[in-house]
Order: sequence, then C-alpha cells, then structure tokens
Amino acid sequence: MKKCLKLFFVSAFLVSILSILTYASSPTSYTFYYNDREVTIESFYLDEEEAQSIADYIVFGITPVGYIEIGNQINTSILCTLFGHSIETYTAQETIHFAYSTSPKCVINIYRVECCTRSSCDYIEKTLIDSTRTAMCHG
Repeated sequence: MKKCLKLFFVSAFLVSILSILTYASSPTSYTFYYNDREVTIESFYLDEEEAQSIADYIVFGITPVGYIEIGNQINTSILCTLFGHSIETYTAQETIHFAYSTSPKCVINIYRVECCTRSSCDYIEKTLIDSTRTAMCHG
C-alpha cells in the first residue's frame, strides 16, 4: 500500500512539473485593436507594454511612446555605438478589415520586427514578410 501511495505521489509530482514546463515554454499572444485593424504579436519575452509599443509602431509607423526621433535617425545609446545593438526579433500579424470594397475585403500583413533590447536604445525596424487578401475575417 505504501509503495502504491509513493508511486502515486511521485507520478503526480512529475505530471505537475511537466505541465508547468509546458506552460512556461509557450509564447504569450497579445492582440491590440485599432478601428479597422488588429495586430497580434506572440513572444516569450515581451510584456504587454512593449508589445503595445510595437503594435503602435506597426499601425502608425511612428516610433513607440518615449522614443525620440531626430530627422531619420533614432537615438542609440553609447553601448550600441560601441558594441552594436542587442537585437530581438518578433513576428507580428496585422489584419486590416475593409481594406477593399470588393471581396476579399481584408488584408493580412505579416511583419518581422527587430528591436534593440538595451534600455537606452530606441532602434526598431519592421520588414513586411507577406501580404495576403482574405475573406476569412469579420470584414
């Protein structure tokens, strides 16, 4: 009886550890809505505020809040000047509803977004990877 209980508790412990590890290794998905647009970003590392800044950059084409743009140059820190940017790359999906008057009306754009992770650097760049018209949305 003791061996059965011991086996049960060890099995329950292993199942709980595996479920925690599985949950920890799945990315967090953030979706932001802007009138007829929505932007979805999946990431292991971003918090909601950082994801919101990236979504704002994708939709409005401006650097995120708090970033200072001088001409076409974005502020970089001394660390980035000396050692280069510390780049993290994310994938973002932008859905534009009612983009066309005829069916399919919606457009789905997939972007690769590169951001510098250094706190004093404002580098961010988006590259359009794919653009597809679709009728598979509410638009």
